[in-house]
Amino acid sequence: WSVSESGSDETGSGHSDFPFASLQAAVNFALDNHIVEIGSGTFVGNTELRDHDIIVSGIYGETILDANGNGTVLYIPSGLTSSTVIENLIITGGYAERGAGINIFDSSPTIRNNIFTDNESTSFGSAIYTLYSNSIFEYNLIYENIDDAIMVENGATVFVNNTIANNVGVGLRTASNATPIEIRNSIFFGNSSSLDGDFDVTYSDIEGGATGTGNIESDPLFVDALNGNYSLELLSPCV
Repeated sequence: WSVSESGSDETGSGHSDFPFASLQAAVNFALDNHIVEIGSGTFVGNTELRDHDIIVSGIYGETILDANGNGTVLYIPSGLTSSTVIENLIITGGYAERGAGINIFDSSPTIRNNIFTDNESTSFGSAIYTLYSNSIFEYNLIYENIDDAIMVENGATVFVNNTIANNVGVGLRTASNATPIEIRNSIFFGNSSSLDGDFDVTYSDIEGGATGTGNIESDPLFVDALNGNYSLELLSPCV
């Protein structure tokens, strides 16, 4: 299934020659193991996945899902597995009580290689909120969101190779989890505070420190965080 700024939800078929204009239109037709490819540009609105494991894939740094300050950008309902993949998107403009960027309920998708920025919650989980979820988050950049950036409740979510920086609020907060939340090879820096809850942290750079094998507490030396470039300098202690 294809989504493009030049597409149409009324006359499009989802074929690459006749794409849809919105992600929601493609999601409505997609079945298990289908792939939804989104082109470059800004796609304004809210999207809710259905009861099928699908792959939603954009162009890194070029595909923007923007809720324009109205609700959650992407809602993932119950029953989905790690075969549901959300990748290569900029998720922004969410405004909700919780999970303004992505809100995951009773599902365990794979969320990878995305950018979450400029989302705001009135409670917690401005970028990400998960409830009853064993989701996998890997290679995501989560920066400059307002209120606690990530909130995990009642789950065993795993975070690997993520950068969580310069958020107004706690970088990652947990509640009511049976086991510690796993964090590996990740950076938490410049947030109001880094972690609040029970965690198993290894080989990560945590401002404020964290117990665990291979952890450090150092300036990660971002290339140009003021302009949104969170790549690491050659002399970064995280390289």
